[in-house]
Order: sequence, then C-alpha cells, then structure tokens
Amino acid sequence: MPVCVRDVLLMLNNYMPGALSLERVAVTLGTMVAMRLVVALAANQHRYRMRESALPSEIREVIQASLSQELDGDSEVEPPLEALGNRLAQDLPNFFNFLLPREPGPQGDWAPSSLIWEPPATLCTQYRDCPFCLPRRPLFKLDPIVKVNLITRRFELKLAFLVTAQCTLCAAHFFPNRVTRCNEAHGWFQVLECETEYLRVSRKGVWVHRTLAHLQEMAVMQFHMSWLGFCGFVNDGIGRSEELLTVWQVQKMYVEHFARQLLVAHGMWATFQCEVELRPEELIVHILEHLGSRNQGDFEDQDALAAAGVASMAEDRDGALPANAGVSPDEGVRLSQTRLPVQDPGPGATRGWMRMAVMDGKTMVHRICAVKDCRGALMNYRHGQFCEAHISLARICGVDGCEVACMHEEAMTCGNAAHIHVYHQWWGRFSWESFLGVRRGLCTHQFPPPGPGPVGPQSGTQADQVPRLESALALGQAHPQGVEVLPGDPVANLDLGHKFQARHIYCLQTLQWACGVPIGFGKCYGSESTPQVHSFISAMFPIPSSRPAFMCYDNACSLLRHMARQNIDDPWLDSTRFIVDAWHYINHQPADLLDTLQSQPT
Repeated sequence: MPVCVRDVLLMLNNYMPGALSLERVAVTLGTMVAMRLVVALAANQHRYRMRESALPSEIREVIQASLSQELDGDSEVEPPLEALGNRLAQDLPNFFNFLLPREPGPQGDWAPSSLIWEPPATLCTQYRDCPFCLPRRPLFKLDPIVKVNLITRRFELKLAFLVTAQCTLCAAHFFPNRVTRCNEAHGWFQVLECETEYLRVSRKGVWVHRTLAHLQEMAVMQFHMSWLGFCGFVNDGIGRSEELLTVWQVQKMYVEHFARQLLVAHGMWATFQCEVELRPEELIVHILEHLGSRNQGDFEDQDALAAAGVASMAEDRDGALPANAGVSPDEGVRLSQTRLPVQDPGPGATRGWMRMAVMDGKTMVHRICAVKDCRGALMNYRHGQFCEAHISLARICGVDGCEVACMHEEAMTCGNAAHIHVYHQWWGRFSWESFLGVRRGLCTHQFPPPGPGPVGPQSGTQADQVPRLESALALGQAHPQGVEVLPGDPVANLDLGHKFQARHIYCLQTLQWACGVPIGFGKCYGSESTPQVHSFISAMFPIPSSRPAFMCYDNACSLLRHMARQNIDDPWLDSTRFIVDAWHYINHQPADLLDTLQSQPT
C-alpha cells in the first residue's frame, strides 16, 4: 500500500517540532532516506554479531550534521536539535518500516523512497514586465503550456513544461532562451538570453540543460571531441535504445552556447540581434559580424582593477626619481626624457607610487589565410587554407606564381612535374602517418637495402645510398594526387613557395599591469617586429596622459631605438621609460649604451 498523506502527517507530528523550518525538515528527511542502505547494513551486521558496532553512532553523527547545518530558511529561534537527532537516529528502522515498503527477495531491503523526488522542470522566461516598453507593461501568457523533452544535468530524459509570454503593446514574444520582436523594416528578429538555464536544440521540442553545453565545451577544448562523438556519448549516457540527439542538434547546442559565451566575454550581448530560427552556421556569421575585427582588444575595467594593485617604486634621497636622460652614440641623438610623474602619497604614506606595465609575446597562435600578407580568417578551419577573399584560389595550383588550374578536384597542383614534387615534399613532411608507417620508415632508414652494384667511385659510397629520413618516412605513402614519392627524383633540388596549408600568426602580444591585472592583447604577424609592437601599445594607450611611467619588455632596447629613429618627438619618449626585465637583460650586450643607459632594470 503506498504512503498516504495521513502517514506523513503522523510522522511529522511525532518527530518534527512545529517551530522547525520547512527547509530543514526537507533536508533531514532526505538525509534519513539516503541512510537506508547503511541502516540495513547495520541491522544485518547486528544479526550475526550481537555486540554493538560503530555504525549506529556514525549514523547518529550524520543525522546531527544534517540538522545543525546552516540554511537560508532558518528561523531566529530553533528548538533543541541534539535530542531530536538522537531520537531520529534511534528510530530509523521504525521510520523505514512505516513509510518505505520492503523490496521482494531474500535481502528484503527498503525500497527507494517516493517521498523525495525531483519535480518536473518549468521552462519560463525570467521577465515579468516588458523591458522594451515605457512605462513597463506586464507580460501575459502567449500559448497553452506545452510538454517538451528535457535532458537534465544528470543525463536523464525528463518531462518539462514550456511557458511562453507576450507583451500586448509591442508584441514581443518571451521564451526561456530568447526574445523575439517584430520590426516593420526587417521583420522578425531575436535577442539572445545569455544567462538562460536551458537551450533549445530542436524545433520538435528537445531542450537541454546548460550544464550539458558546458560539458560539451570542455570535451571539445580538451579532447577535441567531434559532433558525432559527443552525440554518441550523450545518447549512450541516457541509455535509450532510440537516438535522442542527432549530430545537427549537438552542433546547434554548441553554437548556441558558445555564441552567448562570446557575447558576454566581449560585453556586446545587449546590442546583438539577428534573424529568427537561424541555422548554426548562419548564427556564427552574425556573431562574427557583430563582434567585428578582434585582432586586438582591451579590458574596460582594467583601470579600476589595477587601482588596488599598483607597483611601488623606491624614491631617492631627494624624494623623487632621477631624470631619465642618456646619450646613445649609435643613434646620434640625445634622448632627453622629462622627469617621470610621481603619484602623490596618500594620507599616512611616506612615499608615492608609479604605474608600471609588463608586455610580452605568447606563442598562442591560430591559423590565417595562406596568401602572403593576408590576415583574413579561414573559411574552413578544419582543412581549409584560404579566407573568404581568396577562396577562389582553392582550385588554382598551390605553388606560388602558378595560375594554372589543378589537375582534378582533389589535386593541389597542376600537371607540372616540379610543382608535383614540391607538393610531395610538403606531404612527406607535414602529413600524418600511422605508427606502423613511422616504424617502417625508421627501419628503412636504419637498415637500408643493398645497393644495385658494388661500392666504388662510379656507384658512390654506401652513405650516399642511405635514403634520407624524410624520404624513408614518405616512401610508399599514398597521396591524394595518386603519385608516390620516390628517391632520386630529378627535380629534388627545387625550392618553391606554396600555399598548401594555412599560415598562422606569430604570437599573441599581451599587456598587463605589474600587479597582474590584464590591460589588453594584440597579434603579431610574421615576427614580433618593433613597428607592430609600437602600433599595439599606441592603440592600447591613445592618450599620452594615461600611459604608464614604466613599461617592462624583453626587447625594450630595440623598441626604444625604433621610436627614436622614426620620430625623436614621439610622446612615448617623454611619458614612459622602457626597461628590460632582469631575466632577459643578462643576454643583452654590455657594449650597447642604449641598453646600459636607458633599458637596464636597475
């Protein structure tokens, strides 16, 4: 017979004081139900060994801990809980016998309780009034409540209820994950809810919890998991015979989640809007167009964050820093910098402070278009090598200077033998090979086959007959063009440029305060050249008065020399002193007076 309300009320009246908060009662009941297997283990142990064990006292400690933990719903006056915990721990078997039925079988354990359950989820908007209308108007229910399938954070398929609302004035429709509005000029458009807890991945009524999208993000970043792999992972985890999520739905879930992450990270979520019911690839295009060119950027709150962690500088005897003046004979000009500004000491402080920024290049690269001097983003980051402006070159021979079309659809070069060999050399060096193929190539390199004739002046030495390691690894390897690399190719000495693979940026230039608070980032192409670095710091600090007094950079001497050569009146020379950190300064030449007088860390 199932448990009825009368039984529950009887148990609550006998055990739970009336002044106990409802939240504490729910937590205590859940803890008691969770201890059913432990109580059954203690009872079975007591049946074979009459003396007392430590399990009852440990069960009592668990009940006491659940009663004594701090909860938000606690009342100011709580009844004595220690006696209540002892009584509940002592009567746990009677509690289970009264409320939980026994499972059939020799063990006869108590069945899992139906008292503690997870209620069905309700998918509803967070708004109560329309944020687009002034004065604000209340929202009204749009359509009848709809039953949908929801994949919870536990990989469980549950029934959920979808509720939509509408503003009667502006006709905006409010969903849990977006808001749709109508514009007379452009029709219907949507505004994404970036803090939503649920994402819709199918028009047929399939929703997922946002935790599942976070898990997919970690799987893609750390394990490079594909859409198909994560789709099988989710379907197998749910344990259903039929397929619940498709590959297209998994891709849509990732794009919907990561698009919101990008908008929040760039602080542009409030101004983004796009068409309704977009495909994943169309939503990506709208997101990138809205973000614009992000080859460099700064952090808006970096000044407020750095206010609490400025770099303290020691003063000299006169209470001020020495003037930054020095002579660079190799430049032929005098770098006369004014006295750097010192922040006045605050009340009770004995000395002032100065701002110092630290700049460095990080080898965090990404791929860009294969065309020289082009910085465009790739159209296909999986196996593409051209941006949108140069995508037409995909069907042209990849060797530089050749404008002949490729031999066939899968070919990368034209029919020129020299161009084919250039492709073979690149393929043998950069293509992936299996473990068995690598081992076969290494064995061929270590134990070469005997030469066709005796070793002599006409036939060459034995060392000349040993194939190079690159040729051995590529020997017999199949290529998309259907030609194999063979040692002794007559065009082996040609060295031609090509566009067979995408290029990548040189480094990511980062700028942060000395306390560690980030300021901004930029990208260097080709090399970490001083013109690019100078343009980067000028973009980060366009106003001379906002520039730091000191900037630490591993190649500060070259940057200072570049600024002096280009413009001796550069404001950077008056506002900031560039120094080399001690780690890199030991590798600089002591004969360089620019290093000695201007960039030394001391």
